[in-house]
Amino acid sequence: MAWQVMTGQERAIVITFALLVLGLVAAVVVGAVRRRRGVEAPPPVRFVPHWQLMGMLLLTVLGIVVALVMSFLTRR
Repeated sequence: MAWQVMTGQERAIVITFALLVLGLVAAVVVGAVRRRRGVEAPPPVRFVPHWQLMGMLLLTVLGIVVALVMSFLTRR
């Protein structure tokens, strides 16, 4: 009965959550099957250089600050 009284947006949220849960269950099943087959070890991890990571974080913070300042300046 609840499905009949839901609006379109509520149905979309329920379907999205169901797809998320389905994806998580599928990931667990696929992981269990691969572990049982004895798949080779994953490739070694490649790390991002420190300066590159800090640069990306700085650009992100600057973008957020610019967006906030612009929103304050354009208010009437």
